[in-house]
Amino acid sequence: DSAKASAEWFDEYHTYEEIVTWYTQLAAENPSLVRFVSSIGQSGEGRFQPAVHIAGESTGNSSRHRIYFQCQIHAREWISGATCMYVVNHLVTSYATDSRVKALLDSVEFVVVPLVNPDGYHYTMNGDRLWRKNRRINTGSNCRGVDQNRNYDSHWNEGGSSSNPCSETYHGPGPASEPE
Repeated sequence: DSAKASAEWFDEYHTYEEIVTWYTQLAAENPSLVRFVSSIGQSGEGRFQPAVHIAGESTGNSSRHRIYFQCQIHAREWISGATCMYVVNHLVTSYATDSRVKALLDSVEFVVVPLVNPDGYHYTMNGDRLWRKNRRINTGSNCRGVDQNRNYDSHWNEGGSSSNPCSETYHGPGPASEPE
């Protein structure tokens, strides 16, 4: 079964395991374009966060610019992960036939993190479909999770987030506190 997605692949959402397998196979089938990194980090519940690097032939410029995609940061926004897979699939399957895609991939490298929030995503598939945050156990609270989109170390707690662990926009106990 080819990892190059058929139209049917995009007819439904996939589990964490299926997504990792898809990216692994895509890299194995396209070693000159795709490099799969099985883990750039590990979530609070022990799931690996893979990354995918996509680049074409080198143009001789050793300082190739990178385009970075983060997918599935909010657990319930399943479309973000599916969109990243669709974009990756298009880039890889069009490289040999679309001169614009070839020119793009020959000049830049795409770095894609398909599952920024693997624990939250898994939980939405097996528990609460509308869960947003990761699955951190918050000390001193019965409420779980940190909104990873509010947990960056740049401009942390400057507005648009909450210090209440029960809030969907809880920014965490400190900047960049989350392993993800």
